Amino acid sequence: MTTQPQIKRKKSIIILAWIIPIIALLVSYGMIKKHYDEKGNTITIYVNDLKGLDEKKSHIEYKGIKIADIISIKPNEENIDKFEVKAQIYSDFEYLIKEGTQFWIVSMEVDSFDVANVGTVLTGSYIEILPPTSDVQELKRLSNKSYFTALDTKPYKEGKIFSLKSNEISLPTGAKVLYKGMAVGEVIEKKLLESGELNYKLLIYEKYKNLVGRDSFFYNTNPINFELSLEKLKFEVLPVKNFINGSISFVNDRNLSFKDNKYLYKDKAELYADLISSLEKGSLELTLVGDNSSANEKVFYKNIEVGYIKSIYLDGKIKKSKVLIYKEYKGMIHDGIQFYRLSDVSADLSLEGLKVDVGSFKQMFFGGISFIDDETMKNFTNKEYQLHNSKSDALKFKDSEKYFYITVGSKQAFNIKKTSKLFYKDVEIGEVEKIELQNNVETKIKIDKKYKELFGINAKIYLQGIQLSLDEVKNVSSSVLGDNLYLIPSINNGFKDHFAIDSINPVDTKYKDGLRIKLIHKDSKNLSVGTLIFYKHIEIGKIEEIKLNGQSKKIEFSLFIEKEYRNLIKDKSIFTINKAVDLDLGLFSSKIEINNLKTILKGGLSVETLLDSEKHLRDAKDGDVFEIIEKNTK
Repeated sequence: MTTQPQIKRKKSIIILAWIIPIIALLVSYGMIKKHYDEKGNTITIYVNDLKGLDEKKSHIEYKGIKIADIISIKPNEENIDKFEVKAQIYSDFEYLIKEGTQFWIVSMEVDSFDVANVGTVLTGSYIEILPPTSDVQELKRLSNKSYFTALDTKPYKEGKIFSLKSNEISLPTGAKVLYKGMAVGEVIEKKLLESGELNYKLLIYEKYKNLVGRDSFFYNTNPINFELSLEKLKFEVLPVKNFINGSISFVNDRNLSFKDNKYLYKDKAELYADLISSLEKGSLELTLVGDNSSANEKVFYKNIEVGYIKSIYLDGKIKKSKVLIYKEYKGMIHDGIQFYRLSDVSADLSLEGLKVDVGSFKQMFFGGISFIDDETMKNFTNKEYQLHNSKSDALKFKDSEKYFYITVGSKQAFNIKKTSKLFYKDVEIGEVEKIELQNNVETKIKIDKKYKELFGINAKIYLQGIQLSLDEVKNVSSSVLGDNLYLIPSINNGFKDHFAIDSINPVDTKYKDGLRIKLIHKDSKNLSVGTLIFYKHIEIGKIEEIKLNGQSKKIEFSLFIEKEYRNLIKDKSIFTINKAVDLDLGLFSSKIEINNLKTILKGGLSVETLLDSEKHLRDAKDGDVFEIIEKNTK
């Protein structure tokens, strides 16, 4: 009974001895399988120089990620000056190895100026790749390839390549090219020329290549930049990598065209060192008179800098400023220019609303000067100009040289707008400048000085707006553009600049020269303003006004007779009302008379003068009164 447990213990030991090796074998198989699963295709790379490649330590990378092991290195059997490098790609990265993929060796590079890729001293040289595209789906569709020839140097990105020379600045390859602080390129090569100068080859990346042109100038970027000027205070510290590798910056400035754009300047100060003297050369110097200027202020035209104040001095007790206008803009200056000081905020309040103009941020803090250009003048004989306090002051002064102003007052604004005009004989001679509300509505009108002689003390102004009647609609545009004003001139009898509106929508004969008489009749049947007056069927005038005569309680008609026909009207002239159809029936004969179309549509008055040999007939005078005679009473 004591031997049974011993037999069972021996069997357990035997089973355990078999299980452990089996488990170890399975684990080893799994590890081996995983190892071979991770390995992908084997490729061959031909290189001209190994540059420190070692089959035990070297590998292939893509953007810092290890993607393959180098499994053998040997001379090429067909050309022993070249080497054949075999590498096994990890299966996860096989899609990177396609037709067009580029290979090159990364190793430590030492020249007279610097050391590049120092890290490879510890890690060893390796091979870097660049796939033909960054689009993964497109990359996977490309053909596979197993044999490649490595590049001798790192491939350049697409872009614009050009050279700079330098006397003393040493920058490593890979140093960045900056524009407004942003990397837009890099130094890809440098050489020492026989002249002792350094020559840099720069690459501006494809998407930034249009930033560089004839007006681009390069300078070495200082890691710490401190700049103080009238326009700004700037303190800038560049990233740490720029302390180590350095960088190049460039600006686009046409004012530097006298500089060599193929030279790398040691700093921005050297680049701009001779700018002032260059700007002064060929520039236009002129004088501004006024107390409101400051040294170094800029001169702008349409927000473009065209000059600056060079100096300020006293001429007796008068403050004056010397101004330089840059040579490319000096052709803009002529006798009609009006200079003014830029203000940060200007406002214009009128019946049409409030208009506020806010200047630029730079103008608000540092001011500046601008000018109004009168394109009608081109002569340049005056080198001294008044500096006005504001644009509005400059405009007033400019206008005073070419224009004069009148004011038209009225108890109401009617439909006068800033788009309203002043006419003389249907010729536009003035425009509404401003409409203000004081005791009355005051309309200020700007007029060319060549019409000033028309504004004598007897001149009148009337208003013409939209007119609606049964006969016609006139001046429809007034509803949108505003009522217009018309001048009745008075010449060579003084000058008047304040007017009241003389009439509104007057008849077209109101201001004509002719005979004005009155008619009295019991009613106004068949008669209206504009009714025509005929003499032997010839139109000689019209009715201007109809009103009730307060004394006689009859209707009073104001008649206008054209100047050339006034001698037809005598003190004994007879006025009758025309009828569209005149019917005269008698016992032995009948007479029917039909008047012309104009009379049928508008009605009319006829005038005739009966000759009387016994009485002397005199010409009618303005204000004479007549009565309308009914035909059946003759």
